Amino acid sequence: MNLFSNLLIALIVYGVFVTVGFILVSLWLTWERCEEVTMEQEVIDKVTDLGKAKFGGNIVTMFSYYAPNGELSRDELIVLLTDADVGKWLTRGLYADQILAAIDTEHHGYITLPELQAAIAAHGGN
Repeated sequence: MNLFSNLLIALIVYGVFVTVGFILVSLWLTWERCEEVTMEQEVIDKVTDLGKAKFGGNIVTMFSYYAPNGELSRDELIVLLTDADVGKWLTRGLYADQILAAIDTEHHGYITLPELQAAIAAHGGN
């Protein structure tokens, strides 16, 4: 084979690798987004089920139970997630961190009832 044939084969092989790599990265990013949506939906579904079963669907009563001082801390949130059977014991802290980051709009390290109600309203809940 001559130099041109070798170069052509190398370019084709390189193109195949780049294409396969692009496809794999695209699939991975799609999978990651699906996982985020699934995790978010798991939290919503299980916490809603807990609220209905244990508190008759009353968000204020549920919030007061887990945050008696009116400020739902990370540790109190982990207890709520445990009671709702969200995630596993090893991942609940990560769930709590993500929930705090999303709901604690004033960035004071805890969730207030108005912040929680705003988050619920933003997701179409009541």
